[in-house]
Amino acid sequence: MGQPAVIAQLRSRIGDVAGSGLCVSIPERPLLVRRIPFIGGGMQGTPTILERVRSLIERLAPAPICDECISEKLSLSWKSQANQAARELVGRDDFERLSDVCTICGGPKITTRKALR
Repeated sequence: MGQPAVIAQLRSRIGDVAGSGLCVSIPERPLLVRRIPFIGGGMQGTPTILERVRSLIERLAPAPICDECISEKLSLSWKSQANQAARELVGRDDFERLSDVCTICGGPKITTRKALR
């Protein structure tokens, strides 16, 4: 069955439902959904772990976050991936690592944050 026939069939069924007081509609043509690729990053537009960690820390700025919470929030396989990325960020663009209370879990841990200047 072609797409126009399916749409026609759905429209006739909606006509039956419309009499019941429900609000239902089908667009005249199918909706187009496009993926917008991430510019920069790893293979095929996928952001690298470093870029994902940087983005998370920047969104939380100036609040600190520990490596475990970074790993959990970004669904990383290992905590060491978060640790390595966070250590790479330190020393550039106002990122710093310090012993503090993590904003997410509330534990006193080594955390990373971006200071607002």
